[in-house]
Amino acid sequence: MIFLLPTLNEEKGLLEVLPKIKRHFPKTKILVVDGGSTDRTKDIALKFGCDFLVQSGRGKGNGIIEALERIDDDEIVAMLDADGSYEPLDIKEMLKKLEKNSIVLGNRFAKENEKIFRGLNLVGNKIINITASTLFLKRIHDMLTGIRVFRCKTLKKLNLNAQNFEIETEMTLRSLRKGIKIIEIPCHYYERRGETKLDPFKDGFRISKRMLLERIGWYG
Repeated sequence: MIFLLPTLNEEKGLLEVLPKIKRHFPKTKILVVDGGSTDRTKDIALKFGCDFLVQSGRGKGNGIIEALERIDDDEIVAMLDADGSYEPLDIKEMLKKLEKNSIVLGNRFAKENEKIFRGLNLVGNKIINITASTLFLKRIHDMLTGIRVFRCKTLKKLNLNAQNFEIETEMTLRSLRKGIKIIEIPCHYYERRGETKLDPFKDGFRISKRMLLERIGWYG
């Protein structure tokens, strides 16, 4: 298994999450894919023995796609945001649910986590989840979750192309269109460390557009 952490100026988050990964998964590889950090992200990643990849393009989606191209098809990937908002220990339960042709998502709304969300983000997330569930006739509780487990070859089948924060939307909805099983289990969720890079209006528009175009099969 390999941990995949996309980063952009996440020195505070890495100081939170990397010690946890090392404690619970001491022999597991960690790949940090970076979008051009100007803080101590690289130094911290290397200090903890991570492989560090500077992506050639811009955006979270671009970094994840580039990283997946460098990972062996048969590798199991545990992907999580590097901002300290997720609990790496949850990966152990997620691995137990992983099937041959599935993606396991951590559901932030299955625990008492709603107080962590800021008002606009909470409303936006719920609207997005309801809309996606309606469009795809499948109950999706947390489409935008930043913690998920999958086999690399499963994701490569999807021919991902989302460049920014709509990457999780593309992963989830295209999986449903391609007949890949989505499994959701409860996960912990904490206050993020450092500043968010997500723009609720600009990225919210991109996510909504992606949902509609995935529904009509516009992409791949």
